[in-house]
Amino acid sequence: MFDTATDVIPTDLDDMPPGPVLAAFLASIDVARVSGFDRILVLRAHKRMASHYEARAYQDMTAVTDAMAELDDGGRLEYAAEYAAAEIRAALHLTRRAADVELAFALDLRERLPRLASMLESGEIDVRRARTVERNRVSHR
Repeated sequence: MFDTATDVIPTDLDDMPPGPVLAAFLASIDVARVSGFDRILVLRAHKRMASHYEARAYQDMTAVTDAMAELDDGGRLEYAAEYAAAEIRAALHLTRRAADVELAFALDLRERLPRLASMLESGEIDVRRARTVERNRVSHR
């Protein structure tokens, strides 16, 4: 006989902000035990959390740059970013170019596009859309 029991998801799942509560719920849910409609809600919640974590990773990258600037007596951001990119490249197993691109995007989010960074952290947009907005802003300068 088939097990027709289904798990119940919170009614406000689609409005739940990304963070520890949503992460804990998502970690506990067996998507195979929810209705087809609820599977879509769970999928969207996972994507919000992924955007949230990506935003946090970009914040971590800028924090590495800040730490490098503190080590440099002159506090020159261009050298700090170069050193930070090397550390990020090693830590995340990226190519030099990929590390430079990722760090440049992280710094742009913090310094030029804080609203976009906030939208990414809240899960309103994903990295793909954030990069599209950033590229369009750069090309319209």
